[in-house]
Amino acid sequence: MKLACLVPLAFALMNSAWVVAVETIRIGIGHQSTCTDTYTAGIIVEQLKLFEKHLPISGKYKDVKFVLDWQDYTSGPPITQRMLANKIQIGVMGDYPLIVNGAKFQSTASLQTHYISRTGYNLRGSGNGIVVPVCYWH
Repeated sequence: MKLACLVPLAFALMNSAWVVAVETIRIGIGHQSTCTDTYTAGIIVEQLKLFEKHLPISGKYKDVKFVLDWQDYTSGPPITQRMLANKIQIGVMGDYPLIVNGAKFQSTASLQTHYISRTGYNLRGSGNGIVVPVCYWH
């Protein structure tokens, strides 16, 4: 093989060694922003970019790109439906929709949600809770 043929081949191999595959992880977050009891958590977390501030950036996540897909709903049931369909991985919803969310997931043979946190706009509660499917918690 002539040297002129080896140079492009060597150059191509050298350049391909520098290509790094970036994994993209999409996280769907459903929240309710149109009801006083439930707007606080979703809107505050989204606007202050709290998820972005706390996403892992080292170790196995060093070369991972996170895409947060915020989805706003007027009520909790669509959030639960989209969580069951694995279109949303985090649900932020009011008190009663949380109960429905738990019941819907328990009625399946293999799916459950995990209650992560609660927010409130007064000392007696009246706020929202944050749930994730169990597979994302462990």
